[in-house]
Amino acid sequence: AGVEAPSGIEGISVTPVLDGQAATVALPDYFVAETFWRSADKIAAYANDWKYFHNRSGQAGLPPEELQPTGAGEQGIATSQHAAQPTVLQPMKEYLARWEADHPKTPATPQDQELPEDVQRQLEAIGYLGNEPGEV
Repeated sequence: AGVEAPSGIEGISVTPVLDGQAATVALPDYFVAETFWRSADKIAAYANDWKYFHNRSGQAGLPPEELQPTGAGEQGIATSQHAAQPTVLQPMKEYLARWEADHPKTPATPQDQELPEDVQRQLEAIGYLGNEPGEV
């Protein structure tokens, strides 16, 4: 976006990689993604060849963990390789455990805290407040 990063932010620019150039610094072995929204509580580690998902919320129909090769499109939970690939799975699980220990969750804003009316309307308009999953 061409915007200077604020001071105190950890990380490296991956812009050269996105532009098709070689990375000028060593990229991490894994990238992490988390989801905490409504009833979802998931974390994932992405590597060059594999992606590992840990479903911590116990959502119905989803297994606790899933391991899939990357680049093969969405394979679905029925084709998870977590049982067949323990030498791939274990380092990813250990990495996520260390990552979570080093990056604890920020406490949520108390539910009883009042939001300014304009902020509340904006959050409702984009689906973050108001309807629960399945409600219209």
